[in-house]
Amino acid sequence: MQIGVELMTQRAWTILPGASFTITILWDQVKMPSSIGKDIFYEAGMILPDKILTGTGRIHHISEVTINRFEPLQSKHCRLVSCPKDSPSTLHLDITVPKSGMVDTIYQTTFIKMWKRKDSATQNTVLYFDPQSVQHIRNNQFQIDLSHWLKQGSISD
Repeated sequence: MQIGVELMTQRAWTILPGASFTITILWDQVKMPSSIGKDIFYEAGMILPDKILTGTGRIHHISEVTINRFEPLQSKHCRLVSCPKDSPSTLHLDITVPKSGMVDTIYQTTFIKMWKRKDSATQNTVLYFDPQSVQHIRNNQFQIDLSHWLKQGSISD
């Protein structure tokens, strides 16, 4: 089975040059190295609602050279990564945003899209932030506990 995660906008986001977002899946409190995703915006712009801020499994640079001015500004889709064979007892996302002030508003302005591929079927699930599941790590870094998603059988089935 493979999974991937995207941090999506609910509202329009203003992006300043040099903004960087990082996202990683923690499987039983261990970082899955292949899940590390980073998006670096070298150009200022506006990301519209329902567009991708960052996603797992790849590094993406958004610059004058890579922007298609005929399409809305957003990052690339996540890359799905292979899961360990054993189901986890805990599942977390580790997210770093450009500024510490964004952490407090991110719950109201973004949501998570979880992707799962098993055999040849790919599904996605939209997850909204529960402030009680968020743990602040540093000024601009936090973890989201998605272990409740495991209880629904979403990973193991």
